[in-house]
Amino acid sequence: MTSIPRAQQGLPPRPRIFGTPGAALIGAGRSLNAQRAHQGRLGEERLSGLTRAIVDESPGMFLFHSMKLPSETGDIDQLLYAGGTFYLMDAKLWKGFDDERRVTYDVAMRDSETLVFVRDGEPFAGGDVKSPRQLTTWRRYLTEHPVRAVVVLMDPGAQVETTASSPDVLVLTALQLQAWLRSLPEGQPLHDVWVRELAGLAVDPTKPSTRPVSNGGNRRRSAKPAAPRPVASTPVPVLRPTSRPVRRPTSSRRRPRRTPADRRLAGWVATLALACAVLAWVVTPAANVLASAAVAGGLWSYALAAGAGLSGLGARLALGTAGMFLVVHLLPPLITSALTPALTPG
Repeated sequence: MTSIPRAQQGLPPRPRIFGTPGAALIGAGRSLNAQRAHQGRLGEERLSGLTRAIVDESPGMFLFHSMKLPSETGDIDQLLYAGGTFYLMDAKLWKGFDDERRVTYDVAMRDSETLVFVRDGEPFAGGDVKSPRQLTTWRRYLTEHPVRAVVVLMDPGAQVETTASSPDVLVLTALQLQAWLRSLPEGQPLHDVWVRELAGLAVDPTKPSTRPVSNGGNRRRSAKPAAPRPVASTPVPVLRPTSRPVRRPTSSRRRPRRTPADRRLAGWVATLALACAVLAWVVTPAANVLASAAVAGGLWSYALAAGAGLSGLGARLALGTAGMFLVVHLLPPLITSALTPALTPG
């Protein structure tokens, strides 16, 4: 059966843009620096202006502003649907010029939770971006859909190194954004059930927030009621959005900051411990001392590796080699010395 366009049915155009840019930052002065809140709203409004211009001319695109999952405290600036894929859009209004020189940004470190940006090779306040953590959380919610994250530097002077992007997180400038949006394929249309589901997650700036106030945490604003689940009046031929509660992924737990120095130290200690364990099999006069040093070094290296987020393979090899030496060379004499008095005729 051929579907009749909405215009021919006398129906209004299907809404494809939802929410308010910067809605989560409206009235956030109590818990967020006023200057940062203003900068954040300005960045989101600029991002919205650039994105809407392309969404308006692309019937297959949908745009949701200021999206927040019920189980999360933070929101995302935009959720864009295009070409069968969801994109978590994050606007950053970082400075683009240092005097008259354009500023270049790159990612110095990335893990499962955070991207650490540097400005002209130097760290700066506010350079930690939580896109990887948000990506993990939203992939749990959006189930069968592909999801990527996009960080957009909104100042026209900002430049980005090509190494800043990864397969999961794309880093663009405002000057590159619209060309990238136009390059996205058409893909599958977004089902109405998903549209209603996601529209209910957009932050409403007219409703009170659950964010605690700054008077010691003793008083909280009234809670925002949860958006009702959409109910289709007739059976739909596609899977309904998941009704499972969104759980915080295990990767969102805070981990100690790892540095290259920690990893190098763990590697050196593991190497020395393994060398001592190997020498214990070769150098007979000092074999016991070397094996003991290998065990001590292996334990220390394993502790360092665990703290630095490494597998500790070198430490395990050292402990295994030294442990085997001690079993082969020390255990038989100990057994013999223990059994000799019992076997000696009285």
